[in-house]
Amino acid sequence: AQTRKVDVPARYGGEEFGVILPSTPKAATIGVAERIREAIARHAFTVEDGTAQLTVSIGVATCPADATTTDELVRNADRAMYEAKSAGKNRVRFYGDSLRSFPRITETLSGTLSTDGVQRHPLTTVNLSVGGMLFLTAVKLQAGGLIDLRIELPDGRRVIPASGRVVSVDEHSSGSYRVATRTIEMNPSDRWALVESLSRPACRPPLPARSPSR
Repeated sequence: AQTRKVDVPARYGGEEFGVILPSTPKAATIGVAERIREAIARHAFTVEDGTAQLTVSIGVATCPADATTTDELVRNADRAMYEAKSAGKNRVRFYGDSLRSFPRITETLSGTLSTDGVQRHPLTTVNLSVGGMLFLTAVKLQAGGLIDLRIELPDGRRVIPASGRVVSVDEHSSGSYRVATRTIEMNPSDRWALVESLSRPACRPPLPARSPSR
């Protein structure tokens, strides 16, 4: 078995199965989803003429980041599953991986990141939005990996937690890297707090000067 004792695997349809992962952040579900996918891919299934190899496409959605009702949660996980199929099958896709990007605001904020949920490393944002961010850090990350983020809002009174997928990593300077991430999980209340913070005039980039009209 590739699931934990607290997880609930069930058959959802003819060829569809679901696994409920209680109290599990999205960044932590990749381990479970990938173990299931790999176990099925290497298992020899018995058929009438001998054995056969099968693969699965897995879609992941979480509550309350991706849905607030049971129907919405299942529907969004289903959408992510079809995205996995469209991308070539035998893979895991998170709901939100293919959502349209949001306008980004140039803003320097402090924060931390973690790849293992234990050790945290400092970061400084270059620009950000509710859909993703660009930041500088001394940690060399791997593109495609999932990270846990904590961003301090400008007023210093709130820290926004989020999970993100690393889109790209470029060397910025000696011992520093420029990392682009896409947000895959953020609590709705934190999302609104970030939107409100980024909407304040102090957080907006200055507009280019206009030539005087004649």
